[in-house]
Amino acid sequence: MTRNAYDIGDDGVVSINDLSRFLDALPAPFVVYGPDERIVASNNAYKREYHPYEDQVKTGVTHTELQWLKVNKGLVGEAVARGAAFVQDEQQRHRYGPEVEEWQDEHGKFIRLLRVRLSDGHVIGMRFDITDLRQAQIELEERNGSLKQAQRELETVAMIDELTGLANRRAATSVLDQLADRCRITGEKLTLILFDLDQFKQINDSFGHAAGDTLLQTFAERMTKAFHDCPLIARMGGDEFLVARTGHEGEAVLTVTFENALGDIAQPITFGDVLLDFGVSAGMATEDAESKGTSLLLAMADRALYTAKRVRGNALRPFDKVLKKKARTEAQLRQDVLSGAMEQQLVLHFQPIVEAADIKRVPAAEALVRWNHPRFGLLSPLAFFPVVEELKAMERLDELVLDAVLAQTREWSEQGIQFPKISVNVSPQRLLDASLPSRLAARDIPADKICFEILETVSADNANDVLQWNLDYLHSAGFELQIDDYGSSHSSISSLTTIRPKRIKIDRRFCGQVVASEEATEIVRLTVALANALGMTVIAEGVEDPETAEHLASLGCDRLQGYLFGKPCAADDFVTLLKHATITDVA
Repeated sequence: MTRNAYDIGDDGVVSINDLSRFLDALPAPFVVYGPDERIVASNNAYKREYHPYEDQVKTGVTHTELQWLKVNKGLVGEAVARGAAFVQDEQQRHRYGPEVEEWQDEHGKFIRLLRVRLSDGHVIGMRFDITDLRQAQIELEERNGSLKQAQRELETVAMIDELTGLANRRAATSVLDQLADRCRITGEKLTLILFDLDQFKQINDSFGHAAGDTLLQTFAERMTKAFHDCPLIARMGGDEFLVARTGHEGEAVLTVTFENALGDIAQPITFGDVLLDFGVSAGMATEDAESKGTSLLLAMADRALYTAKRVRGNALRPFDKVLKKKARTEAQLRQDVLSGAMEQQLVLHFQPIVEAADIKRVPAAEALVRWNHPRFGLLSPLAFFPVVEELKAMERLDELVLDAVLAQTREWSEQGIQFPKISVNVSPQRLLDASLPSRLAARDIPADKICFEILETVSADNANDVLQWNLDYLHSAGFELQIDDYGSSHSSISSLTTIRPKRIKIDRRFCGQVVASEEATEIVRLTVALANALGMTVIAEGVEDPETAEHLASLGCDRLQGYLFGKPCAADDFVTLLKHATITDVA
């Protein structure tokens, strides 16, 4: 049997009749024009575009003839109105128009035309009604517009402090960067002033959060009024506020300006029948060659604020040369801790502890660490402990000091030098290290020559199973424990039961005042009585004159420590001091 090439056979070849049937099944108008612009093929949907003259849309009809059909038969309003011009434009579109066109017809429908030109001159066209698609698109765009508007509103809300209506920290950060950029162009200086309410926590605790909120809101209103000419006033969080000022004023002028404002904004506030009296501290920093970036400028203002808060009483502190020098020093110390340079520069000093009944007898001494810095000289712990704690290196420092003490006592022993029991401080961080027992055991520490001093605050601030485990180990290993600075914390009594020390050192703030203060005398007397009742002995520290020493001895203190008996000194000087004393081993 002979098969036409266009019949559907086993090989899947499609016949012309079937191709026509497939095209007619398409809901969208479809047409193919030859190189001579005559119809080669079209489907029923295309023919219906010319209703009721579908029979004139057939193979061999030219594109131009169909356009004239629209004009002459009134099929398209625009065609009738424009006539030959319409036909000419449609010819240009057919020959040179874009591959994709969209428009809205006279019935309001959105139409999309796809036009494909083949290399042999054939043109294939398909037309779609995309009204539903465009409507959905319009609705989506409207919805997106609403979402964007809502997002803008949320962003605005997110930049405002809800309680005070001022800019919040997030907004302040953005605005500060803009102000800094502007100042670099105009040559103005950017100055930041951080304000902090000194008694805010006490007011909140005493009168409730409603009182605290009223204070914050009223203070914000006063800030807005006092600094209305400043480009930024913000609440940075809690009771901390920020004012940014731009201009050419010097530090002295700005200091006077803001100090004068403090008096007005820090006036007491009425809350119901209560007068809320509070203070304001402020720290100020002005951008200069060293303060590159608003983050650093904020840090400088915060540093100045911290210093001002120690003064209290509506104080403003600029980030001046003194603070700059201190900041540079701390930056260098921080780098030296991180690099390990500190470890090679630590030195030990020793201070004797004498018996109150006979100050020539020295039963103990305290080992104190110093940093012999090549640039800053000999530094006391007050100068570098904050940096060490900030970098979480206190445990490492503890180990270094202990190892240095052990090395020194071994050297003395080898040289036949008699020395008293040496007390070594143990930081709270070290006492919370679960590996402390194993680390101490590995060092083979002579318990009869070393005792450990512990701050009383550790018992309240850090109480947990690890702490108790480590304290139990120290007791079982035979180490003598002492509480340092007893009386400086609210947890004084509870620390006695937690730490179970053999001795307690009364804080120097009480010992140094016993001659002039009856209250200090009574505190020392009661502390001695409590210690004795618990089987503990007492060391009084900070003794600087004979009268104080005598008074403390009369109150029952067992041992004394202070400049009167010897300042902390290097190992060689300490050995010289011991030559004039009697080394005792009092239990």
